[in-house]
Amino acid sequence: GKLAIPGYRTRLERLSGLRPSDGACTEFFAQLGQAERPLLYVGGGVVNGSAAGELRRFAEAFGIPVVTTLMGIGAMDTTSPLSLHMLGMHGAAFANYAVEDCDALIAVGARFDDRVAGVPAKFARGARFIAHLDIDPSEINKVKRVGWSHVGEVAVALQMLREHGEAAGFRPD
Repeated sequence: GKLAIPGYRTRLERLSGLRPSDGACTEFFAQLGQAERPLLYVGGGVVNGSAAGELRRFAEAFGIPVVTTLMGIGAMDTTSPLSLHMLGMHGAAFANYAVEDCDALIAVGARFDDRVAGVPAKFARGARFIAHLDIDPSEINKVKRVGWSHVGEVAVALQMLREHGEAAGFRPD
């Protein structure tokens, strides 16, 4: 049988209709366009939200490397040249270095937990732009302050961002 979880189901139904506006997409790409070393930080929300395919299309469309959390493993093909594998205390050193070196961090379906961001002030400290896409509004700005966010289904948000960027002719430097 199914367990009735009315509060949870109501919240998901409300969030399923949320999409980033054209203005929000334009702002996102204006910030991303200033980055020289952007990085996608991907968590279990991408896997749980069945958004892996859209994440890959987004990363490939704009040439953005991807690091994953433990729960995000599988969201990106590890044989892809854009895959930098898992970061954090049990992750690959180069994935952690990528986070330290990035100037734009795009967190997708990921939390800034202590296994990844041991000291939040030092995590991605060189990032001038941090974006966060998640289905849980309580995770936005919870540990790490972000400059741009979207609460809703990450597959839909990534698709809309990708389509907006492609239509606007966004090209990574």
